[in-house]
Amino acid sequence: MLTTLIRQSLRHRLLLLTLLALLAFYSIHALRGAALDAIPDVADPQIVVQVQWPRSPEQLDQRVTTPLVRTLLGLEGVRSVRASSHLGYSFIYVILERAGERQALRRQVQDQLNALRPRLPADVALTLGPDAGSMGWIYQYALVDRSAALDLRQLRLLNEGRLKPALERVDGIAEVATVGGLTRQLELKIYPPLLERNGVSLTQLTAALRSALDEVGGRAIELSSRDYQLQAHFDHNDLDQLERLLVGHRSDGQPVLLRDVGYLQVDYDLRRSIADLDGEGEVVGAVVVMEQGRNVLAVTAALDDALARLRPQLPPGVEIVTTYDRAELIWRTLKNFVTALVWELVVVIALIALVLRNRRAALAPVLIIVLGSLYTLLGLALMGETINLLSLAGLAIAIGVMADATIVIVENCAAELARQPGLDAAGRQRLVIDSTARMMRPLLFSLLIILLSFLPVFFFGEREGRLFDPLAFSKTFAMAFSTLLTLLLMPIL
Repeated sequence: MLTTLIRQSLRHRLLLLTLLALLAFYSIHALRGAALDAIPDVADPQIVVQVQWPRSPEQLDQRVTTPLVRTLLGLEGVRSVRASSHLGYSFIYVILERAGERQALRRQVQDQLNALRPRLPADVALTLGPDAGSMGWIYQYALVDRSAALDLRQLRLLNEGRLKPALERVDGIAEVATVGGLTRQLELKIYPPLLERNGVSLTQLTAALRSALDEVGGRAIELSSRDYQLQAHFDHNDLDQLERLLVGHRSDGQPVLLRDVGYLQVDYDLRRSIADLDGEGEVVGAVVVMEQGRNVLAVTAALDDALARLRPQLPPGVEIVTTYDRAELIWRTLKNFVTALVWELVVVIALIALVLRNRRAALAPVLIIVLGSLYTLLGLALMGETINLLSLAGLAIAIGVMADATIVIVENCAAELARQPGLDAAGRQRLVIDSTARMMRPLLFSLLIILLSFLPVFFFGEREGRLFDPLAFSKTFAMAFSTLLTLLLMPIL
C-alpha cells in the first residue's frame, strides 16, 4: 500500500506539488486572521449581569439577586448560575454549556431582564456585561498631565468624554473601563430642625429634587405663526438655581425654598481604590477589554491607530502612557518560536550537507518542516483553537520528531543510491520508492506510539482540556502532516 501511494505521488507529481503550494498559500492567508493570544482562555463561557442598588447585601440578595438567579436558571443552554451580593451591588454569572451559543443566550438573558424589570424596585440598575472572556484584558494606559494644569476630576472627564467613546468604536473592543480619578457629585446638607420648622418632610424634599433633576417636555406654543416646544432643563453647574427650588409651603402659605432647609456643595463620589503610576502619584487610566475570540494583534493595531489620532487632540501637557500591551508579549513569543525554528533548520541543513554532501537532500527536510508547521497552524485555526504559547510549544516539541523522520528517509535513500551508482533514471526511481516504503513502516509504527501517548491529554476535564488541548493538537497535527509529506513529497524531491 505504501509503495502504491509513493508511485501515485510520483506519477502525479505536478498535481501534488500544485495542491501543496495552494494549501501553503491558503495557510498563510488563514493565519493572518487567526485568533492569536499569549495563553489559552481556561475560563467557562459566561455572561455577567451587574446589579446596582444602594441597599445592604441581605436586601439586595433577597429582593433582586435571588429572583434574577431563579429566572435565569430556566434558560436552555445554561449550565449553572452563580451570584455574589455586596454593599450596593452584586454580580450574577451565567455559566453556559457551549461557547458557540453565547450571542443567542445574551439576547435571551436581556429579554429575561426586561421581563423581570417591572417586578424589581424602581431604582435598581441592571447592566449586561461586555461580550468578553477572562483573557479580554489586552491593553491599559494612563493619562499623565506633565503640566499639572488638570486635576484628577478633569482627567477623568477627559477620558470619559473624549477617549473612551472613540476607543469603544474600534472594531473588536468590548469595553473601556476607566480606572482612578475623581467623580464629581452634588451633596445636599440638610438641617432637620429647619425641615420641622418649615413643615417639610424628607419625602417631599426628595420628590421635589427628583422632579427638578428630570428633563420634562411640555406642549408646544404658537408664537408668530411658529410652534415652540417647551422643555424644562436644569444646569448642574448652576447651584444657585437649584437652591431656589420650591420644595413646599409653610402653614401660612409662604413658599419654602431648598436654601431654607439646607445648602448644596460639590464633592466627590466614594472611592474604593486609586491608580498610581511608578510611585509618582495618582493618575487616571483605563483598561481596554477585547471581544471574545478576536485576534489580539489586529485589535491592538487598530487601537494604536485610534490612540495616535487622539494624541494631538489632548490638552497641552497631557500624555497617554501605555502601561500594559499584550501584543508585545505575543510578538516576543512568536519571535522566540521563529528563532528556534530557524536554528533548527540551520542545524538540519548543516548536518545533512556535511554528512551526505548533497544540497538537494539537505533542503528536503527543511521544506517538509516548514510546510508541516504551516499546515499544523492551519488545522488549529480551522478548529477554532487560538494560536498561543502552548500550541507553539507543542509544535516546537514536534519539530524534532519531524526532522528525525525526514533525515532517516534521506540518509537511507542516499546510502542505497551510493551502493548502486550506475542506475538509470527509472532504476533510481524504483530504488527510491523501495527504500522509502521500507523505512516508512517502522517510522509509522514509532510515530503511532508517540501519538497514542498523547491520548490521555484529550480526555482531560473541561478546564484542563482548554489549557492543554492546543499543545496536544498542535503536536499531533505536526507529526501527522510531516508523515504524509515525508511519504508523498520526499520521493519527488
